[in-house]
Amino acid sequence: MGTCRLALKIVGHQWYWRYDLNQIGVNFDSFIDKEITNSYFNGGVDLNLVLPFGLRVLTLVTREDVLHAFALPPIYIKVDATPARLNSSLLDCGVPSKIFGTCSELCGIEHSSIPIVVEFASLISFLNWVKTILI
Repeated sequence: MGTCRLALKIVGHQWYWRYDLNQIGVNFDSFIDKEITNSYFNGGVDLNLVLPFGLRVLTLVTREDVLHAFALPPIYIKVDATPARLNSSLLDCGVPSKIFGTCSELCGIEHSSIPIVVEFASLISFLNWVKTILI
């Protein structure tokens, strides 16, 4: 895993996440999918975040409203989204996988209703996903 070649801005909202991959023109909101069984670390979303595996991604995390925390426990990532701050972290995964997480800050009575799903896919799959988002 080399240097960062992709930057991802993550903005916490009540009750969804906004992802901005401005380098490639991809910006979208990811909401809970209420038709998928929701448990604390296995909630479904309407749009998964897809990233290429084996590529280190610089994440910049902030929030729009109340405190949030972008947490992906299976890969030991937790970045607080706090007022007037832009916190950063590196996000990478060496193998294709689907990682589930959620807001881990007590941002409201249903904070676990802001699930996170990140898919680490091949570069070809990532580029195909980008095409679907841009349509």
